[in-house]
Amino acid sequence: MWVVLAGVAVLAFLPHIRHGGFYSDDWSNGALSLLPPEGPGFGHAISAYADLTIYRPVLVIYVPLTYAVFGLHMHIHLLWTAFLALCVAGLLYGVLRTLGVPWLHALVIAALTLLFPWFDSTRLWVTGTQLSLSISFFLAGLWIALVGLSRSRRWHAGAVSLYMLSILTYEITLPLVAAIGLLYVLRVGWTRAKMRWAVDFGVAIAAGIWVSLHTERTASGPSGAISHLGQIITNGGTLFGRSLLPLGPQRTTLALLLFALVLIAGTATYLRGREAPESESRWGLGSWLLLAAGGVVVAAVGWVAFIPADPYYTPSIYGVTNRVNGLSGLGLVIAAYGACGIVGSLVGRIRLGRPGVLALAVTLLLAAVDGGE
Repeated sequence: MWVVLAGVAVLAFLPHIRHGGFYSDDWSNGALSLLPPEGPGFGHAISAYADLTIYRPVLVIYVPLTYAVFGLHMHIHLLWTAFLALCVAGLLYGVLRTLGVPWLHALVIAALTLLFPWFDSTRLWVTGTQLSLSISFFLAGLWIALVGLSRSRRWHAGAVSLYMLSILTYEITLPLVAAIGLLYVLRVGWTRAKMRWAVDFGVAIAAGIWVSLHTERTASGPSGAISHLGQIITNGGTLFGRSLLPLGPQRTTLALLLFALVLIAGTATYLRGREAPESESRWGLGSWLLLAAGGVVVAAVGWVAFIPADPYYTPSIYGVTNRVNGLSGLGLVIAAYGACGIVGSLVGRIRLGRPGVLALAVTLLLAAVDGGE
């Protein structure tokens, strides 16, 4: 799995690693890390970043550490950026497999996250690695938490530690950490999940308090937050539509309508209780419906942290600021692929030879078209 994903990463990022360089904050981070105001030295760099970004304390060490290790060698920094993107993809694969997604589908989804164009700043921009690092911590924690659901609660201590590191690296994962207990409930029921969810929620609250008390940024206020929420919904819908129909002119309404119709058709067929063909694997229509719905939830929750932020931070923005989609983009890929799977499963129920093989072929074909941009 890692070899395949690494191959995709090499094909996608090697030209940029060879010919790219620093941009925007990369230069100021390099200057502050290597030539802090108090004089050269790693301790002085940490002190400078503590003054600058104490509300993200992991970055106080991470940013100057990367420049202390890599210096100003741009290609090495870009290689590290690609490596963290690979970590996100690989950890997502692990989470999906733990949730029962067949290996081939999990691998295609993970590979598509490496190629998804609307958060490319987290793959091509050195400073964008901060989000990749945060998301890697979160996915690693979730993987441990899911495995630990059937084991000792001590496993969850490791997950909680990684959740905390994730939020204190970049608070984009805070809402998802607070809500991830719902997944535990779906997996093992309320009784076994409630204490773990309560701990996660407490971690999210504690980390949120730290961030809010130490940041100097001013929130937009209730009216501004409501207005920004409307922008996020509108622009997020546009981005989702583009994810569903990446080729040709933009047709947001059509794309969202088709997605809704696929969900309705899939749900109606599932509720009718028609038996799946014997050759279809245990990963059937119901699982595809849950995957698509889960992707939508991840996308929505991934944008929640930006609601009180400046209206500039919207899903459809271009350039380095498309990092706002760093977490939500994973959900968009999952939702779009899930929709392909629903269509493939519905087609596979038509008894034409080997339905399971037909469903797989249709799903992969639609995913190839969906990832064509």
